[in-house]
Amino acid sequence: PANNRRVIVIDQQATYATRLDINGLIIPVPTGAMMYFLSDGSQWNDYAHLIDTSIERSPKAFGVPVTTLVGYYDPQTALPSYVYPALHGAYGFIYADDSATLIDTDCQLWVTSSGQEPLRFKLDNNRIRSSVMNAFHINVAESSGGRTVKIICNGKTVAERFILPAKVPLTYTVNGE
Repeated sequence: PANNRRVIVIDQQATYATRLDINGLIIPVPTGAMMYFLSDGSQWNDYAHLIDTSIERSPKAFGVPVTTLVGYYDPQTALPSYVYPALHGAYGFIYADDSATLIDTDCQLWVTSSGQEPLRFKLDNNRIRSSVMNAFHINVAESSGGRTVKIICNGKTVAERFILPAKVPLTYTVNGE
């Protein structure tokens, strides 16, 4: 379902009485109330508080040449997924991949270079918005050789592109003091 794992947060700051119509019920919302609802795909479940399950990441390296991978994918595989040609930058941040925590049914972005283990990045398994595909934007370290990028959902390759290295040396300047 389109709203599976979606969250509604109500922060009631109005001075007048407010009512919330949810799951076929009308609930009074007093001034100052904070309410949290998480969808299970068929109804909105009330929680006293929600824990932020996003993963806080620190860069593995920064100020390094990067290849930026950008594209769109559909976790439902109803729409065609694709990877754009790579962008190359002289100064960027890179993060560790998610190989240690992935399971086969996760949507993933694989980056393979000859002779190396693939980098595997987790992509969201559900559409972030029900009517459109999800976007991704991932930096990996610049390489002197070509690489293959694959989007994999439910164990199936849904898009693939060969990425060439930058054609010119990547440089940057520092302006100011």
